[in-house]
Amino acid sequence: MGKVYLRTFLEGGDSFVQHYENPVRFFDLLMRRVLVNFATQPSMASICCQCLGRLYQLHHLTIGIFDDMNEIVKLVTRSLSREVRHALLCLLQNMSIVEENTEQLLNDETVTLLSDIASFAHTNP
Repeated sequence: MGKVYLRTFLEGGDSFVQHYENPVRFFDLLMRRVLVNFATQPSMASICCQCLGRLYQLHHLTIGIFDDMNEIVKLVTRSLSREVRHALLCLLQNMSIVEENTEQLLNDETVTLLSDIASFAHTNP
């Protein structure tokens, strides 16, 4: 993604991520990359989700509220890749540190999805 190698971003220490110059732009670029690669390159989409989660954890005050939490939920429901579903669920968890993001998840679709996933995980260890 530009001058930043995603693996380096994931493996770098928190100080590397905290001192990244423009986290809002990088967040937007990563989200676009997830959407573009969602169906065709699931491993790239998964890595981008991991980067998004890490970036949001450290820069949530700068990035602010993410108004499309339900779009991430829809991606979870449409994903055929276990790796991508896992990365998207972790991203939802990371982004839930902002209360307004969590409030967006309080709807029938999300609660049903998360209940189904929890039930499946419980019965299929």
